[in-house]
Amino acid sequence: MKLLEQLCKVHAPSGNERELSEFLLSYIQEHKSTWTKQPVVLHGDLFQDCIILVFGKPRSAIFAHMDSIGFTVRYGHQLVKIGGPDLESGYTLVGEDAQGAVECTLKYNEEEHELTYEYEREIARGTELVFKCDFRETEDSVQSCYLDNRLGVWSALQVAETLQDGIIAFSCWEEHGGGSVAYLAKYIYEQYGVKQGLISDITWVTEG
Repeated sequence: MKLLEQLCKVHAPSGNERELSEFLLSYIQEHKSTWTKQPVVLHGDLFQDCIILVFGKPRSAIFAHMDSIGFTVRYGHQLVKIGGPDLESGYTLVGEDAQGAVECTLKYNEEEHELTYEYEREIARGTELVFKCDFRETEDSVQSCYLDNRLGVWSALQVAETLQDGIIAFSCWEEHGGGSVAYLAKYIYEQYGVKQGLISDITWVTEG
């Protein structure tokens, strides 16, 4: 679970997945020599921050999104949601602007639907804030923010260890709606003829 904890702590709000993309590329480079099959690693400007791993002669692809929900700082201590985060006063948010690391408190006025932060100074506009990670592991459970979808990414990395024929695609900005899977799937189909997909994702415990 150490790898999962590391993944959960990487700053990667939807639309800015660069840090997690770099973490994954470093992890893949370090560990791929121990995998059953060496993949072709596709990344760069054509794919934005997305990564595609191609193993052998693929017939199916696994998709796992790297991004998370969070907030963007706007004027006057106000926040704008990234995706659909839970809104409750008291949550600790973290990020970084030009003045340094930020750890502030979420404030939510339910009557006026006003979303703000409390901090010793004004945070630069456009700064992305995410929930502070409090990773808790027991013998039979793990609790953390951003298990959606760091657990999906973690699971895909476990598959990579023994995958011989297939594709693993790490996608971006899925929490915004739309996401990058459409153009990744198009590329995968046009280049490799693959039209079967598995989604490595996690959701709430719900009736559905």
